[in-house]
Formats: sequence, structure tokens, C-alpha cells
Amino acid sequence: MKFTQISILSAALILVGWFLWQTGNTDEAVNTSEDVAQMNADALVEEIDASKNDSGGAMQEETNIVVNAPQPGSMVTSPVTITGRARVFENTVNVAFRDAAGNTKIQEVAIAKAAAIGEFGEFSITITYNFNATKKGMIEVFSLSPKDGSEIDTVVIPVAFE
Repeated sequence: MKFTQISILSAALILVGWFLWQTGNTDEAVNTSEDVAQMNADALVEEIDASKNDSGGAMQEETNIVVNAPQPGSMVTSPVTITGRARVFENTVNVAFRDAAGNTKIQEVAIAKAAAIGEFGEFSITITYNFNATKKGMIEVFSLSPKDGSEIDTVVIPVAFE
């Protein structure tokens, strides 16, 4: 009877030893919370480095609306074409012309031509305006929240209207 117990105990110790030998190299350190935090920080730095563009190293911010034209601070004349790309609900991009006080002068809708839901699509809209009293203002490009209809993902382009 003792022989059977010793045999079972020996077999168990052999199995445990084999398992420990198979599961890892004893030279590797166990990751502590500080190690994991450092690995996460290193990964974030690599991600930021990878997102730098070629024109000076500024980070490209991930956003759902990117406006290519007009550029901030530019003088625009009627008609003005607003172009960019968007990843928005129902591919609907809203464009508003506002005066310096934020009052809406014109608001139009453009459609982003995305291939599938959740993908970016190019948009372009040409808007004609005729207001002389407003010289400085902004063009805002945004989406409406499907939840409550509020403006989201707003891109503000300060311009001078000619």
C-alpha cells in the first residue's frame, strides 16, 4: 500500500516538473504591473511615431471628418467648394457658414461617398453665398448625432468672406 502511494506521489511530482519545464524559460522575468505599464507606454510612443506625417512631424489626429479645402485663414469667394473625407452616420456631412458671432448664414448637406458603413468617403459641395455685411466668419463641417441630433465631429475653418 505504501508502495502505491509513493508511486502516485512520484508520478505527480514528475508531471508537475514536466509541466513547469514545458511552460516557460526560467530565465524570463515575470511581468509586473510596472513592466506592463512600461510596455504600454512604449507601444503608445511607437504608435505616435508611426502617425507622424512627412511635413514636420505633427501627429495626425484620428477624427471622423477631415476637411481638405478651404484652408483655415483663407479668403473665400462665392461660390466656394468645400472638400474632404468623412466617416459619419448615413454618410451625411453638414456644412454651415457662420458669421464671427456664430450666427448661421447658410447650412447645406453633402454626401460622403463611402464604399461601406464605417469607412471614409470623399465629399465635395459647392455653395454660393451673397452676404456683404459678414466679412469674417467660419465654415463648420460636422455630423449630426443619431442619438440626439446635436452637432458632433465639428471641424471649424476660420475664413474671410469676400
